[in-house]
Amino acid sequence: MWDKIIERWVERHIQVSPSLVSHPQEYYYTYEELGPSPFPVFERKTWQKNRNKLPSKNARFHSPEQWESHSWDSQFDVQQAIGQEIWNIWKQEQIRKEKRRDREIHSP
Repeated sequence: MWDKIIERWVERHIQVSPSLVSHPQEYYYTYEELGPSPFPVFERKTWQKNRNKLPSKNARFHSPEQWESHSWDSQFDVQQAIGQEIWNIWKQEQIRKEKRRDREIHSP
């Protein structure tokens, strides 16, 4: 794999001469020696379950963990979902304010 990467770099950048400084840790050690990754990837269900435990209701997350892929379309879908969620919360707040105002006006 490293040889293919070097070939691609040399094709694109003629004046660059890349070399391998050191292999990744997985090259030298087995999985048993390294242990599990320090950066676990959770299922969407687990993430959503833990998300509901957040103390802040106005926090929104937009990170690669929520994207279907790293394309612009996927990022936009997440942004659109967050925007719609914020819009719905704002709309509910406006309805609540209107009802409160009506009660104040019509209360004896």
